[in-house]
Amino acid sequence: MAFRIPDGQLPDDAPAEPIGPMSYDAYLRFSESRELRYEYVGGFAYAMSGGTLAHHDIGLNVAVGLRTRTRGTACRAYHQGFRIRTPRGDVYYPDTMVSCGPRPSDDALDLTDPCLVIEVLSPSTARTDLGEKRIAYQEIASLQAYLVIEATWRAVHRHWRDDTGEWQRETISGASGSVPLPCPVGATLTLDEIYEDVQVPNESPRPRRVFEQPETTTAGAS
Repeated sequence: MAFRIPDGQLPDDAPAEPIGPMSYDAYLRFSESRELRYEYVGGFAYAMSGGTLAHHDIGLNVAVGLRTRTRGTACRAYHQGFRIRTPRGDVYYPDTMVSCGPRPSDDALDLTDPCLVIEVLSPSTARTDLGEKRIAYQEIASLQAYLVIEATWRAVHRHWRDDTGEWQRETISGASGSVPLPCPVGATLTLDEIYEDVQVPNESPRPRRVFEQPETTTAGAS
C-alpha cells in the first residue's frame, strides 16, 4: 500500500490528516476530481503517495508471479488502481488482488469479490496494514487469504481462512520458503520470486509486535 499523507504534501513520515467527514457518494466525487488516490475510512478521505523502490519492486514481482499463475484459469490478478469497498463501507487500494469471479467492466474501479488481497508494508503503514486493514478485509465473504509482505526484510505474514471458516496466520521468512495461495488452487509464490532484485536481510531488523493472536513462524534456511 502507499503512504497516507496530508492533502498536498508528500513527506514519507507525515501523519495522515483526514479530509471530511463526507458521505460515500461525496467521497467518490471528491476522489475523481483529484490527481492523487484517496482511501475512505470512517467517513474521511486520506490521500496516498508512492512507496519506496523496494516497495515498488516487490509489488511488481508479486503481480508478475500472480499473472503467470492465473493465466489460463478462471482467476485474474489486479495490480494497483483497483479498490475494495469493505462490508463496513471503507474503501482501500490494495497493492495486488486476485479474483476468480466475473471480470469487471473496462471502466470499473471496484473489485467486490477478491479471494486474495496483498499489501506490501511501508514503515508508516505497518500498523494500518496489520491491524485496521486486516480486520476490515477479513469481513469480506469471498476472501480466502490476506498476505502482508515486509519491504525491509524477507518475510510474508500470511492470514488465511481454514476449512471451518476461522482465520489462521503464520509468518514465512528467511532465505527460502514458499507462500501457499488460495487461488488458483494449489498455487504458491516463493520468497525468491517475491524479493527478486530486492536486497533486504533474511531476518527482521527489530521485532514487530502488532499481531493480537498467536502465530506460527516458518523460517527458511539462513
